[in-house]
Amino acid sequence: MRANEVVEVSATKLVLWHDDNADKIPVDAEKTTIEMDGTNLTIYKNNDLTNKETYRNCQLTDISGNEFLPDTTWVRIKFTLTENGAAQTYMVCASLRAKN
Repeated sequence: MRANEVVEVSATKLVLWHDDNADKIPVDAEKTTIEMDGTNLTIYKNNDLTNKETYRNCQLTDISGNEFLPDTTWVRIKFTLTENGAAQTYMVCASLRAKN
């Protein structure tokens, strides 16, 4: 996933803005939200509650970045997915190559 800006970071939620039309104006339709409810991780594409992917038995263990919003230039998402009784931890690290 590509993003122009990390809009919101909390212990259970991450919102990314991707400037689809390159107008440098963030609108909700250009935001992706990743939420954790304790046992499921849900990704809402374009902030549309009907356009979502849900990963069950998945625990978000860490979301962090390097600076205060909106100047975050990198973010790390760490989650644990349990399948067939076995837990596997994954980590996704992303950084901005250029800021608008």
